[in-house]
Amino acid sequence: MSADDTLAFLAVAQFGGFTAAATRLRQPKTNLVRRVRTLEERLGVRLFDRTTRALALSEAGAEYRRHLGDWGHILVRAEQAVRDLQGEAAGWIRISLPHSLATGVIAPLLTAFGERHPQIRFDLMLDHRSADLVADDVDIALRMGPLPDSTLMARRLTRFPNRIYAAPGYVERHGTPQSPADLMGHATLANRLAQRKDGHAWGLSDGGAIRDYPIAPIMVADDPSALLEALVAGRGLMLATDALVAPIANEGRAIPVLDGWAGRTPELHAVFPTGRAKFLKIRLFVDFLVAHFARSSVSSTSG
Repeated sequence: MSADDTLAFLAVAQFGGFTAAATRLRQPKTNLVRRVRTLEERLGVRLFDRTTRALALSEAGAEYRRHLGDWGHILVRAEQAVRDLQGEAAGWIRISLPHSLATGVIAPLLTAFGERHPQIRFDLMLDHRSADLVADDVDIALRMGPLPDSTLMARRLTRFPNRIYAAPGYVERHGTPQSPADLMGHATLANRLAQRKDGHAWGLSDGGAIRDYPIAPIMVADDPSALLEALVAGRGLMLATDALVAPIANEGRAIPVLDGWAGRTPELHAVFPTGRAKFLKIRLFVDFLVAHFARSSVSSTSG
């Protein structure tokens, strides 16, 4: 078995084509074509489905890549380390993050960063639960709320204001709460984190200490983004971050209620294994996030 043939296969799979892989490995394209063809002949299968416009892993190719497992990752990481020594940023970044952050907050940033660094690709793992960064081979996790003690590195990115929102239609039909004590008289949409031993409650403050106020939710979800449709439809009140609600609030489909009261303000961190910090692509992306949120913070406070 030739490691060079396998590395050629992995590079073509990672970078999406022979031309891109040849550029990254600084090898003639014909060399990679020959090595992959040699590997296919030895295995007796087609590893890529080729058309005039696209190249994709075949079923056998995907299975072969999966079985390479850690060895395949080691080869790709080694090649990435060499590129980093030459001051290049390229390759995949695997990010674990909640779905509620992905669409309105992070997706536009991936586009902006990709325009600066077109050789970098993103693999997003959308999950409201915390992934095992080592077991899942995650480069960066974007996590909201308190961080558990660990050996992972973390950089604080921003804080998200948390307020109660309602659809205009809900307000027309049911009015608005005048104080947190009125919440039990309203339909609410709750994150599962609002669940307590004796029911559900929202932690709210008018500038002093946070206090829990009971609510009677008609819908509960692990991921707050799953509640947005119900919010817009006027099904109930929702305690949510401004960042999550911004796309619909900007269109006038949701408005803040109970002025002067706010929920806990969760912090957003970029978390990554210590070993990942040596990769240029990781450092560049985390620095990009830090700079973006720093600018956003200055803009919001000065506006």
